[in-house]
Amino acid sequence: MGGSDSSVEKNNCADIARTIGPTLTMRILLNILIALTLVGIGVVVVMNRQAHAIKQDQIKKTKDEVRRFQRQITLQSAVADIELTSQGFPVTIDPLWFDGLLPSNTLLEVGRPWVQIAGWDERASLHPMDLAARDAAAAQFWYSPYKGVVRARVPADISDERALRIYNHVNGSRLTDMFSRIAEEH
Repeated sequence: MGGSDSSVEKNNCADIARTIGPTLTMRILLNILIALTLVGIGVVVVMNRQAHAIKQDQIKKTKDEVRRFQRQITLQSAVADIELTSQGFPVTIDPLWFDGLLPSNTLLEVGRPWVQIAGWDERASLHPMDLAARDAAAAQFWYSPYKGVVRARVPADISDERALRIYNHVNGSRLTDMFSRIAEEH
């Protein structure tokens, strides 16, 4: 009798293993899938935070570069023997003023023209016609020799609201509109 009890137990164990086996396998696969999903979400969150930190660093650096550029214009207007407009600002910008380290706009891709000098038709403007660099010909910076101000352009591949917010931050302005012909402070 002992032998038949043993075979019944073996059969019961085999039946239980066949019943539990697929359930256990599915549970393990489901747990692995959940773990991989959580890892993937974690990676996306970390990458998003890193991208945000990089963008904030670019905004800060560009703001600092606008200030450095503006200080040099003020200095050159006061002490240099250069041609000035009737308003007392340099007619043009000399790259030599920066001792080989030109201000750069880290918000925009490398390879753009450095600075656009405002023409006579923009003499009343405190800001460029295009606040965002909409094409490859748009310079990193815009300078008005009539107002003595430098402005950094912002990327065009972001929303207008975000572009305006970044533009105002890096340039210390308070514009409310991206598209007015002569965008002035309100």
